[in-house]
Amino acid sequence: MKPIRILTVFSLLSVFGLISALGQNDFCFMTVSAQTITETSPTPTTQVKPVLVRKPTERYRIGLQDVLDITVSKHPELSLVSIKMDDRGKIRLPRINKLITAACKTENELATEIQELYKENYLRDPFVTVNVREQNSQPFGVMGAVKKPGYYVINRRITLLELLSFAGGPDVEFAGTKIKVARVGGISGCVDESENEVEGEVTFFTFNLNEVIEQKTNPQMKPGDVVYMFDYERAYISGNVKEVKSIPLKQNITLTQAIVEAGGILPSSKKSEITIIRNDPKSGDKKILVFNLNDINSQKIDDPILQPDDNIFVPKDGVKAATTGVIDAILKGIPNIFFRF
Repeated sequence: MKPIRILTVFSLLSVFGLISALGQNDFCFMTVSAQTITETSPTPTTQVKPVLVRKPTERYRIGLQDVLDITVSKHPELSLVSIKMDDRGKIRLPRINKLITAACKTENELATEIQELYKENYLRDPFVTVNVREQNSQPFGVMGAVKKPGYYVINRRITLLELLSFAGGPDVEFAGTKIKVARVGGISGCVDESENEVEGEVTFFTFNLNEVIEQKTNPQMKPGDVVYMFDYERAYISGNVKEVKSIPLKQNITLTQAIVEAGGILPSSKKSEITIIRNDPKSGDKKILVFNLNDINSQKIDDPILQPDDNIFVPKDGVKAATTGVIDAILKGIPNIFFRF
C-alpha cells in the first residue's frame, strides 16, 4: 500500500448524471455502517459522518479524508482529538520531530509506530491507541433506476448486491437488467499494488442484475465505485402490424409476444419472412434473422427471445395485398349496388 493524491467520486457522479435524468427520484446522502443506517437531506451544510461500527475481522485502512483521535495513556498533553492529515496523508505529533504517515495504515499499525517513536526519544513504556473518528474515505455512488439514488459512505466491505439494497433496490417501474460500475483506482488515498491499481485510472465493468441476484456474480465493491442501474432496454417492431411501437424488455419477451404487443399482424403480412435485425454486441455487425411465424405457432421451431435493440420487421405479401385490395373494393361497392336496386 502507498498514499496517493485523492480523486473524488463526484466527477463520476456528474458523468453518469448526463446519461439519464433522475426526475422521479430524490437524491440522498447516506452513511452506512455494519449495523446502522442513517439518512440526511442533501443540503449544502450537510456533513455526512459515518457511524463507526465494524466487524473486528475487517481491517480498515486510514484514508486521506479521515479524521483521527490519538490517545497516549497517562499523557493527556500528548493526546490529540480530530486530527486531519495533510494532502500527503501525514500528521505531526507533539515531541516527535518528524511527520508520520497515517494514510493507508490500520489503526493498530499507526498506534504501534507512534509507540516506538515515543519510546525512542521521550517515554519509557508508552501505550498509544488510534481511533478513526470520521471515516470519510470509502464513498460509493449509486445512480439510475434505483429507489434511492445517492452518495454513500460505507465503513466495511460490501458487495454489489448489498450496495443496491442500500439504495432501495431497482425501481421496478423503470429498471432493466444492465448494471455498469465505474471504478477509480486509489480513491481512498491508497493504491493496492497487489491488484494492479493505477492512480486516477477509471475502469468500467458491466453486470446483469439477474446474475447478481442469483449469486452467479456478485463482486466486492471498492471505495470510489459508482454504480449505474440502467432503465429497461427495448426492442422495436414495425412493418405490416397494427401498431408500430417499442417493446420494453422488462423480462424475457419472445417474437410472438412482441407481435401481440403491436396489436397483431395485418392480413396481408408475409408470415414466412418475419425479420429480426440484431446488432452483435461484440463485433458491432448486424445480423439478419428470418423466421416463419407458422412454424413458430406449430412449434416446429422455438419462439426466439428478443435481445436489446432488436428491430422486428413484418413484411407485406404483395399477392395477398393485391387480393385483399380487390376484395375490399368489392365489399365497399356492395352497398351501392343494393342502393341502386
